[in-house]
Amino acid sequence: MRDEKFKKLAFKYIPPLGGVVGIFVVMFGLIIMNGLEGHKQKKKDLHKTSFELTQKPKKKPKPKVTQRKKIKKSKPKVAPPSLAGALGGSSFGLGQFEFLAEGADGLLGNNGDVIMTEDTVDEVPKATYRPPLRYPDYARDRGIGGEVILNILVDKTGAVEKIKLLASNPSGVFDEVAMDSVREWQFDPARYKGGAVKVWVKQKISFNLN
Repeated sequence: MRDEKFKKLAFKYIPPLGGVVGIFVVMFGLIIMNGLEGHKQKKKDLHKTSFELTQKPKKKPKPKVTQRKKIKKSKPKVAPPSLAGALGGSSFGLGQFEFLAEGADGLLGNNGDVIMTEDTVDEVPKATYRPPLRYPDYARDRGIGGEVILNILVDKTGAVEKIKLLASNPSGVFDEVAMDSVREWQFDPARYKGGAVKVWVKQKISFNLN
């Protein structure tokens, strides 16, 4: 737009100045105008570049670190050993005694009420008196033999406190005779740490005619 205006002004004054001089003036004016426009454009570019350089880069947000919670592993609980497990036996001459734990009230707290096993007592009970067994007449006359298995509670004095019938063969033939005989047995009681304790002993009594 400025070039057009300048040309109009130049042609307006060319006739008075003369052809050659007028043309020279027009060309010189165009050169000056173009130089001014180029200078302004450089200033704009320079300003734009400096503005871009002053911009600070945006900081990237730091990623959040999530901490994993440590899971505590519970240790498996170990059950305390039971006194009512498989039990051994000791021979008393009439078969094999097996110590049975029928309850464990006051374990090791009061030796007078404790029922212990052969593995835990210091001394097992020992039979000191056993009257002869009476063979039932009914079975003798018919040549019948058999056996009875009893559970005997020997108290801290060595006396038989209680008897339980566990099994018999044949059933009902020798039960009463065996239990009546065992009630009269006497023992040296089992001992633990110097004190007498109760024990259950399992006794098998055999009846044979031979």
